[in-house]
Amino acid sequence: MRDAANNVAGGAGIIMGMNAGNGAANLMNQGQQQTPPSTVESPMEKLKKLKELFEMELINEEEFSAKKKEILDSM
Repeated sequence: MRDAANNVAGGAGIIMGMNAGNGAANLMNQGQQQTPPSTVESPMEKLKKLKELFEMELINEEEFSAKKKEILDSM
């Protein structure tokens, strides 16, 4: 440390190193803050999506009815 204080470049290197560490910590904290909270879909939202799948003919009537019953029974 004593040598770093006498060496202008050495002192700058220490400060840059400290700032790099702080920058990394800030990036890690930002990543945690940007994570969206987990959301639970309501039965109504599930039924709407299910109906859309049926109307787009991505599932047949039997699949639609079975899943609809499952959603309604879970309420």
